[in-house]
Parts: sequence; C-alpha cells; structure tokens
Amino acid sequence: MNDKLLLGIDVGTHASKGVIINTSGDVKSYSSKEHRVIIPKHDANDWWEDFVFISNDLIRKSNVDPGKIAAVGCSAIAPTMMPLDFEGRPLRKAILYGIDNRASCEISMMTKKIGEKNLLKHNGILLSSQSAGPKILWFMRNEPDLFEKTYKIVTASTYLVYKLTGRFFIDYYTAGTFNPVFDSHKLKWTDSLWKEAPIKLLPEIRWTADIAGEITKSVAKKTGLKEGTKVIVGTADAASEAVSSGVVENGDLMIMLGTSAFFIQIVNKFVRSIKVWPTVYLKPGMYAIAAAMSSCGAIISWLRELLESYTFDQIDEMVEKSPIGNEGILALPYFSGERTPINDPTARGSILGLSLYHKKEHITRAIFESIAYGIRDNLENIEKACMPIRRNIVIGGVTKNRNLM
Repeated sequence: MNDKLLLGIDVGTHASKGVIINTSGDVKSYSSKEHRVIIPKHDANDWWEDFVFISNDLIRKSNVDPGKIAAVGCSAIAPTMMPLDFEGRPLRKAILYGIDNRASCEISMMTKKIGEKNLLKHNGILLSSQSAGPKILWFMRNEPDLFEKTYKIVTASTYLVYKLTGRFFIDYYTAGTFNPVFDSHKLKWTDSLWKEAPIKLLPEIRWTADIAGEITKSVAKKTGLKEGTKVIVGTADAASEAVSSGVVENGDLMIMLGTSAFFIQIVNKFVRSIKVWPTVYLKPGMYAIAAAMSSCGAIISWLRELLESYTFDQIDEMVEKSPIGNEGILALPYFSGERTPINDPTARGSILGLSLYHKKEHITRAIFESIAYGIRDNLENIEKACMPIRRNIVIGGVTKNRNLM
C-alpha cells in the first residue's frame, strides 16, 4: 500500500472544499465550508480562513500523520484581480472573473487602441469580462491611491500559495486569462500591446504541478500541516475540476455547472477564435479551448429567491408541468452580461412574449431552457473552433436540478 498522501483545497465562488487522497486517488477525508459572497467581489481573507479550517478539518477527520502528506495543491476561482501591499495584505476586495463586468469601458478602450487583429494574433482571443487586464486598468484609473500602494497583483490561487510559502506564482493556464499582458506563444508577461501594463507587479509564471515552495513554520501551526511540506503552483478551479473529472486527453471536454457554467476541451494545438477562448493548458505541449456562461446556477438561485419557499424539487416539478417552448415565452440568460460566445458584458437577461395567460411554471421553464440553449451555443462554437467533440463529455460541478443535466 502506498502511504503517500496529497491534500487539495479549492476555493469556489460560494464555498471552499478539500480532500486528502492517496496517490491512487482514494479519498481519505473530505471537508467543505461556505463563505461570504458579495457579488461580484470576494474578501481574500475568507479564502485563507477557509483553507485553514478545511486543512485542520481534513487532518482531524482522516486521523492521518501530517508528515505523510507529500504535497499540497490549491485551485481557486479565476481570474481574480487582487492587489496586495508590501506586506502581502489585501488592499481591497478581490474583483472576480467574468461575472464582474465593471471594466466594460476599459474593454472598449483597450480593444479600440490595440485592435482586434493584434489581440487575436498576440493571444488568440479578444478582450471580455473574463480578461483580467481591463480590470487592472479599471483599478489603476479608479483607485489610484490604492494602486500606488500595490506591491503585487495576484489571483486567488496565487494568494493562497503566497500565504502558504511566502512566494508569488501563477500557472500558465491562469496567466492566459490576464489578456492582453500574457503572450500565449512566448509564454511570458508582455507589455507589447499595453505599454502602461504594470507587469512588474505580476507573479512569476510556472506550470501547474511545479513546486512553488514549502509550508512555513508559522503556517504549519495554523493549518495542522507539517513544516516543509511541498506546495505546488496550482491552477484555476475549472481546470482542476476538469482533471478530477477525467478530462486529460486530446478531445476530452468538461461542462462545469455551478454559479456560472464553464467548458474546457483539450486540443492538440493553439487555435484562434473570436467566440471562445483558446489557451495553453496545464503542462508543456498541452492546449485547451475554454468557454463560459456568466450565469447558470446563479439564475436558478435568483429564481428560487423570487419563489420564496419553493424547494429545488418543487421548481423541477414546475418545469415538468410546462410544455417545451413555454407557450411562446423566450428567455435570455444574460443576467450578469455574457461571456462566450457573445462576449458582451453589457448584455442583460430578458423574458419575452409574456401574456396574462402565462403562469410561473412557464416562466420557470423558459429560464431553464435559456440556460440549456446557452450551453448548446457554447458547445457548437467550441466544435467550430477546433474539431468534433468527443462523445464522452463529462459534466462536473454542482447542480441540484436534474432538468439542467
């Protein structure tokens, strides 16, 4: 029996979770913790508090010797834009990924100045609400006093690795979301498209499984981990989800359903697309196409709040009562703008075709159908960008509604 153990913790939009496994993949213990969500912002201190709680809880539940944990890995929501001061303290709430569309003006400004042709040539992708670059520019323009105090600009996984090891790293996959300051061909930070880019404030880039450092003495006391335990660079939550779901070979595709919806398909070359997001992946020579809806489960949660006392099962039952097409109602799922394939942060959700005849079950099904069609739209655009999608599509993430499966 292999006694080596691995500890992994993921920080998501609404909750964090973690496991201890052996090198064969057998789960020894599992833990999770919900945290405060102020859409579209996060308190980075909550990320660290979650890690400390889950790490101690995993060790307690499994009753393992922390010295047998060979390595620790973190994954987290991405991209996030978090400025830190010289002592590594957050200067503001973290600005989240594509569900935060505050930088719409900066996206337009940068696209006009750089040009779509140059963006595609340089990084294979256009700017959108998923891009961290425009959010950095928003921060520079709107909070200059805080920017002057900034020592590092990090994403969530980088922050966790820093707290564990005292070192700043980001993986290549997540760095690709910092368009336009990452060169997907030369695999390095660049200011060739944005001369004012503060690239000196960005972390070092490494591959996901590279060793970032070791657990420090002070961190060992807080987390229950052993001092000197190796910590890898880690990656974004969606990429980690894909690997855990078995998406590891060329052509494999994952659909992650959660607050938003995220898609990753592994491909054998770097492609360009104005609809979806080509990217380098988790190890040398591996590439991927990513896509995402800004709202998925978040719309269902919004709907449930409107329906007050309804359970998810009751919402499912309402969906079943309404016929396909909802007696003429059409909904658009752009409640937080939209990422792929329209890449429009100003888009808004709509419910069209209402009459006095329609009931809540018609509206509910229309919303469910809008999400389903959004998923289909993304799958079709991924297929157009690269190759036919393999039949073994993996659905990951968490959803309580069978009508979305």
